[in-house]
Amino acid sequence: MLQYGFTASDGDLATTSVLYHPLVELWLLALKIKDEDVLIDAQHPLHQSLSGPYPASPEIIVPMVFTECMRDTAFMTTMLEVSGDIGTVASTALAYVVYIESMAQDPNKVTNLRSSLGLLAHMFSNCVVIIMEISKHSTAVREEFILRQSVKRIFLVCRIIHLRLSSMESMDHTFSNFTLVWSFKYLAALLIRADDTIPVLLQALHSNAFEIAMGLKGPPVEADFNDDKKSFLVILHGYLVYDKILTYACKHVDAWSNALGPGVIQDEAIRKRWSAVEMKIRLYASLKSREEMIRRPSPDEKGWILRCYCGDTAEDIQLRQCSEC
Repeated sequence: MLQYGFTASDGDLATTSVLYHPLVELWLLALKIKDEDVLIDAQHPLHQSLSGPYPASPEIIVPMVFTECMRDTAFMTTMLEVSGDIGTVASTALAYVVYIESMAQDPNKVTNLRSSLGLLAHMFSNCVVIIMEISKHSTAVREEFILRQSVKRIFLVCRIIHLRLSSMESMDHTFSNFTLVWSFKYLAALLIRADDTIPVLLQALHSNAFEIAMGLKGPPVEADFNDDKKSFLVILHGYLVYDKILTYACKHVDAWSNALGPGVIQDEAIRKRWSAVEMKIRLYASLKSREEMIRRPSPDEKGWILRCYCGDTAEDIQLRQCSEC
């Protein structure tokens, strides 16, 4: 009924506030329904349409309706009230992402691999939009998502779907493209709004965000992601001043350099940006290797200073107290 009402009303059903409470309850319960044997109901009267198969399972249709409801601030308030606490909201939203991961990794869980992967990709995009919108509405939930490794989980699932869809011949890559776009939009949003952005970018790097953005993981996607590549390189270039980001980049720069060798990057602007990033990584790594951290007593009891040998002599030069960066 929910699916039929949503499709027949062109989404107007999602703006009916009287349904907000039961819809949130259904969102909280949908993943507990035992229907793993069916992702697409072939007998459903709306199974075929000009735009392809319609989803029939609640775990698919509910996120779709949710993305429409997110336009209304009252719905966001209702979601938090019905859920009870921010932990429940965050865990439920991420549970949908984990569910998609399990379905995408196990083809035995779906009845039609080709059409089901398309629906999973569409569901994944909806779930990322939901997480983004909730994060905009509530700072507390946004930070809870980060603590629960939302960025890492989203990019891991993004990569799985991208690989699965790209490996299928004559498969429409539109859904795969959307998974990439929304994953990077979520990352960009957090890097603007998060209280501490360093763990956010570190989560993304640990889940292969650089390789995904630069097309180093899996078959290439038939789409123009030049803007995403440029923006990610710009982001990484700016964050190399932070020790954790620099440490990760130093460990991977040789592999990145080999993968992005001569002739690999066709776009000149992207090639110049990568060159600048690589140069900065190697420069900072060189400077870091010329410093030796030693333990000494200090007035503020931090005790950590830097011994620098950058000059002509090996004289011990106290540069600054360590900020534990």
